Amino acid sequence: MKNILKLTKMSLYNLNSIKKMMIWAIGFIVVAALLSDGESESIYFVMLINIMGYIFTYMIMAYENLSDIDILISYIPINKKDFVKSRYLLGIIGVIVGVSLYFLVHLIKSRFSINFFEFRYMLELASVGILSTVFSMAIIIPANLAFDGIKSRIISLIGFMIPISVSTAIEDIVNFTGTYIKSFSFSMILISFIIILVSYNISYIVYNRKESI
Repeated sequence: MKNILKLTKMSLYNLNSIKKMMIWAIGFIVVAALLSDGESESIYFVMLINIMGYIFTYMIMAYENLSDIDILISYIPINKKDFVKSRYLLGIIGVIVGVSLYFLVHLIKSRFSINFFEFRYMLELASVGILSTVFSMAIIIPANLAFDGIKSRIISLIGFMIPISVSTAIEDIVNFTGTYIKSFSFSMILISFIIILVSYNISYIVYNRKESI
């Protein structure tokens, strides 16, 4: 566990190296979420969570790949399972930060907007955002462990965009069927947990096969 925390802490320090891109990306989506209304409002609020997952997984991992982190890992006493687990811990931290940002922007907007979605819908949308972000992580992490360069960038972009589209479809279905919020939120969390477990095993397999380590 200590090794996982050390690797995660090392990666979090790398946020300083990408802080300009991070600030621009977060700032754009926060402003869009504050100014949006209607269907686009839901999309941008989901993206508040999704962008943090993207930053804490793809952007950090892409920077570390450029810095040849595989070579560094091969010289220190850390096993591959710990390294892979640290990638998912990064993603989970990103989800937590994203959810915190989601509620903060919601609080700010609710103070100035009359036609804003109610608390029940806010929780429902947060659950969808968490599932969307976990789904993105499940694609981005194994892709960046398996591939380098343009291939990992393309897969990661797909992994960022597709879950957002899927999440809006899930939201429409829930609104249409009137699913009970507690059972819906529990289902989203359970599905997210299963996705992480499956993705972790895939990531470990592909990373274990890399010849560079």
